[in-house]
This record gives sequence, structure tokens and C-alpha cells, in this order.
Amino acid sequence: YEQATAGFKRAFLLAHENQEEAALGLLNELPDEERDDLFFFERGALKARLGKPGPACNDLEEALRRNPDLALAFDALVRVLLQSGKEGPAEKRLREVLDHGRHACYCCARLAEMAARRGEYDTALQLATRSFDEGNPEPETVLLTASLLEREGRLGEAETLLSRLGGGGCSGGNNVHLAEFWLRHRHNLDKALEAFKGAARQEPDEPRWTLRMAQVSLACGWRKDGNALLQKALANPRLTDDHRAEGEALLAKQ
Repeated sequence: YEQATAGFKRAFLLAHENQEEAALGLLNELPDEERDDLFFFERGALKARLGKPGPACNDLEEALRRNPDLALAFDALVRVLLQSGKEGPAEKRLREVLDHGRHACYCCARLAEMAARRGEYDTALQLATRSFDEGNPEPETVLLTASLLEREGRLGEAETLLSRLGGGGCSGGNNVHLAEFWLRHRHNLDKALEAFKGAARQEPDEPRWTLRMAQVSLACGWRKDGNALLQKALANPRLTDDHRAEGEALLAKQ
């Protein structure tokens, strides 16, 4: 990017100032000799943001033809395909790149997500594990792998994996994903409660944490506090449908 032409840099800056149409116009004016892999990546990404998935894919494929190792272009291509509902072509492209020994960490993570959505949990776990072996640092893959391990009853491995996500924000403590794991298995409830309290302090308008505190309180036998928190969570219109269903099922048991 530092070595790019002045015209490309102007378009790049406009694109990152949310002036996509103006940026696209500038890019389209660049002569052929200035159209390298970064040009096609940036123009493809612009077209995707402007709701032009077909032309976007064409540019992103051209960027990868010129530079197969351009990870940003490959990620953008896969995302455009998936957002366009073309999971089959996305999976085919991921497997082709994986077979060529490129972007293995990324490809395995995305293929694991697709396999999990189809209910192919063994395949998903194998792919996610390989992604980790390749050095994947993505929290999303940690959560997916932990859920797959938990599904198989490999609770110790799942707990260890969730602990990799680190503490609960600037105040430290345990992360909420680990706390939710503990809640599901009625383990370390005191630590789980502290994690949810910390999350509630950071996001006071998020009813998920109120619901979680209610669930811990009721699991510990603190019915008065638990029911009050549960009613508060259910009264919040921001509670998601899934979390509301959890809360209502718990309320019915009280």
C-alpha cells in the first residue's frame, strides 16, 4: 500500500471514509498498468459493500489469480459467497485452496462451521482441531470447538479450551463463555456469578447477564433473589427469543 500510486491511495482513503461510490469511480479511472492484486482486492471489496456480489467476486478472483497468498482477498471472496447464499461454491473454493496448501487455518475453520451447521459434528470437530493445529487464534473457532467437545461429553477438554479466551474484560476474572459452561454443568457457580456480575457492570443494558445471574441464583437455591432477577430479565424487551425461551422455561419450574 505504501508503494501504491497517488490515485489508488486517494480512492483507498475515500473508501475508508464511507464514500464508496466516489472511491469506485476513482478506481475505475486507473490505467491498466496500475491495476495489481491490491487494486482488484479493494475494488472487489467496494463492490461487495455496494451490493454487487457478482462483480465483486470477479474482482476478488482476479486478485487471487495475481496473488494466491492474498489472505484478505480470499476471506472477502468467501464472505461474499456465503452472504449471497452460495454455500456450495464457497465450500468448493475453500477445499480447492486447502488442497493447494494455502490458508489451511482459515479454510479449516470455515469448513468446520459449515459442517456444524449441517449437523456433521464429527467432521466439524476434525476440521476445527486441524485449524487449531495450524495456529488459528479466532475466538469463534474456540467457541465452536468447545461446543463440539461438550456435545461429545469431553467436558474437561471443552473447559480447558474455553479458558483460553482469557478473562472478563478490564476487571479480570473469568470470561462469560466459560461461566456459561460452568452454569450448564452446575460447576464453579460462585465464579460464574462473579463473571456475570462483571459483564453486567460493563453492559448494564444487556438482559442476558441478568438472566444468567438469575439462573445461577436459582441453581444455588436463592429463590427470592433468583426470581426477582428472572422477572427483571423477562421484562426487558431486548432479551433475545432464545434467551427468553430459557427464562420462561425456568419460570415455569418455579
